[in-house]
Amino acid sequence: MVDQDLMDQAQAEFTRVLPRVYRRVQSFRLQVARELGISRAQMEVISLLSRKGRLSLTEVAQALVLAKSNITITVDQLVALGCVAKQHHPSNRRIVLLELTSQGEEFQGQFRARFRKLVIDGLSGLNGEEIAVLVQGLQRLGSLVDKMTFGDQPLHEG
Repeated sequence: MVDQDLMDQAQAEFTRVLPRVYRRVQSFRLQVARELGISRAQMEVISLLSRKGRLSLTEVAQALVLAKSNITITVDQLVALGCVAKQHHPSNRRIVLLELTSQGEEFQGQFRARFRKLVIDGLSGLNGEEIAVLVQGLQRLGSLVDKMTFGDQPLHEG
């Protein structure tokens, strides 16, 4: 059995560190989106489609926890920029499918390259052993977060 003080310390660090990491990553995403001339919402759609592949408009709205009407505007802007292609589902024309174009993939590639540099620069003060421990800890944290539920429902993933 794990010591209660240690569990309390772990909970306190979890609560303190993760929101700070999230805010920093979101701030970085906003900065890169601005540099690319797109909104944060547009960057989120590009990132989601890059990770998940072709999705329906409804699936994108659900994954980003946004109203379908808001996503429609964002997607239409991305279509006008040449980053996203829209097509109707072959067997149900009411379903609009979205996928990244080569321009959208280029935006995502630029984001990934900048994010990679940010992380590598941030890790440059650590030695190999410290990085290995950090990687192990992050992998374990990812597994724990994936298993978290709210009541009997898994927590939402975007």
